[in-house]
Amino acid sequence: MKIESVYITTTRPRGEADPGECALIHYIVAGGEVRVTDPDGHLLRYADGEPVKRALGPDDNPRQIAARLGRSYHNETYGDRERGFWRDLPRGSVPV
Repeated sequence: MKIESVYITTTRPRGEADPGECALIHYIVAGGEVRVTDPDGHLLRYADGEPVKRALGPDDNPRQIAARLGRSYHNETYGDRERGFWRDLPRGSVPV
């Protein structure tokens, strides 16, 4: 199996001084499905244990599917790290 890769935008540019950020997503296509992997080819899993994979349809583009799956995984794994402790809390979630 050949490990392929695609870049996804994780933070959009905000002008000339801020070029934004991207992440490299590794994936393989095998058995009619796209599987998002680490650089060594090991299947990644969401926090609930589900593998990051999806069956391919007849007209699906594996690269595009891998980018969508990779974005979903990246958002779940790293989504709120930037603001960390100082992030806004949802209304009504903390008693006053």
